[in-house]
Amino acid sequence: MSSTAPSKKPYRKAPPQHREIRHEVPIIRDDQDGVILAEQSQEPLTDAERMKLLQHENEELRRRLTYVTNKMEAMERELESGQDYLEMELGQNREELEKFKDKFRRLQNSYTASQRTNQDLEEKLHALIKKAEMDRKTLDWEIVELTNKLLDAKTTINKLEELNERYRQDCNLAVQLLKCNKSHFRNHKFADHC
Repeated sequence: MSSTAPSKKPYRKAPPQHREIRHEVPIIRDDQDGVILAEQSQEPLTDAERMKLLQHENEELRRRLTYVTNKMEAMERELESGQDYLEMELGQNREELEKFKDKFRRLQNSYTASQRTNQDLEEKLHALIKKAEMDRKTLDWEIVELTNKLLDAKTTINKLEELNERYRQDCNLAVQLLKCNKSHFRNHKFADHC
C-alpha cells in the first residue's frame, strides 16, 4: 500500500478586514529623556516604563475598539436601511405582481369568452352555409322544373298560334264564300226554317 501525502491547499490571501493587524513598535514617551523605543532598548524595562507601555497599549486598544464599534454601528445602520429598502421594494413588487395577475385573469376570461363567441359564430355560419346549399339545390330543381314548364308552354303557344292561324284562314274563307253566295245562303236558311 502506498501512502499518499495529503494535498496542500493553495495559499489564499485573506481579505483586508480579516488580516492580522501588525502593531507598530510601542513608543514610550518620557518627559525628561524624550522618546524611547521599547524594542531598541537593550536594558530590562523598569516598572514605570512597563506601566507607561501598558497604558499606551491600553489607549491604542481603546482607540481601535472605538473605531471598530463605530464601524459596526455604521454597518448595522446601513444593513437596517438596506433591509427597509428591500422590504419596500418587495412590497412594490408584490403589488405589481398582483396587478399583473389581475390583468392576466381578465385577459384569460376575455379570451375564453371570445373563444366561446367564435365557436357559436362558427356553428351559426356552418348552419347558414348548409341551409344556403339546401336552398340553392331547391332553387336549381325549381328552375329546371319551371324551365320545362316554360318549354311546354312555348310549345303549346306555338300549336295554338298555328290553330289560330288555320281558324282565321277558315273564317276568312267562310266570309268570302258567304259574300259570293248571299242569296243561296239566305234561301237555304229560309228553307231550313220552313
